[in-house]
Amino acid sequence: MVFESLIVDLINRYLGSYIETLNASQLKIGLLGGNAKLENLDIKANAFDDLNLPVKVLQGHIGLFFDIENSIKEKEYAREAKKKELRAIEEARTYNLCVPYHPKSDSFGEKLAAQIVKNLQIDIRNVHIRYEDNCSIPGQIFSLGITLIRKIQKLVSVIVSSCTIHKVYPLAVLCPISSTAMLHVHTRPEETDFTVPQLDLSVDFSEIDLNFSLHQYHDVTCFLDATDRIITQNKYRKYRPESPLRGNSPMW
Repeated sequence: MVFESLIVDLINRYLGSYIETLNASQLKIGLLGGNAKLENLDIKANAFDDLNLPVKVLQGHIGLFFDIENSIKEKEYAREAKKKELRAIEEARTYNLCVPYHPKSDSFGEKLAAQIVKNLQIDIRNVHIRYEDNCSIPGQIFSLGITLIRKIQKLVSVIVSSCTIHKVYPLAVLCPISSTAMLHVHTRPEETDFTVPQLDLSVDFSEIDLNFSLHQYHDVTCFLDATDRIITQNKYRKYRPESPLRGNSPMW
């Protein structure tokens, strides 16, 4: 039970920004097989705020949530993001001024965390992301999506490798991709006065093939035009009257 509590503490420390607080009852560990299984996890509602995406998390399921005309809520999001950024800068500056750096040896928990990361394997499968709207192409429903059948990440000495995306539908625009990614994590960048990056990511693609039919090419260009138009209109949408144009020309 003590071992499980320690693992839960490590998971909450590194994934606490994305999932609700985990407890030991939600973690099952096979000590002989080295397998850990998490159950009944809830994704935080603000898990994707840093990405500035119009996405809202509902009961662990990611769904699209558009509230374009609510300028007050958009201002609140921007204000909270700015406060969060300023708070992080202030905390970092205060820490550097008040806490002098003293080299120290790794604690038992840090050594255990490093050992776990070196032997960690993440298996993600059956993920489907779909986008749909009725404004990119007038009179039609436009949709696009990507399906990930299986993705395996193996961490060996803090290096991520081997991920493959397989084609599912015959009308796929993006052909199967094989890539290798290597992630080097420097756990103590302060020892080199931050001259060495804390994260060093290298991604190698053997090839990336895109196949468009004439119909698909037309749909994609319409979608890109609609996206540019939405981005341009977003700055001035809060000034747009709620009444229709006909009969309310003075307001417009």
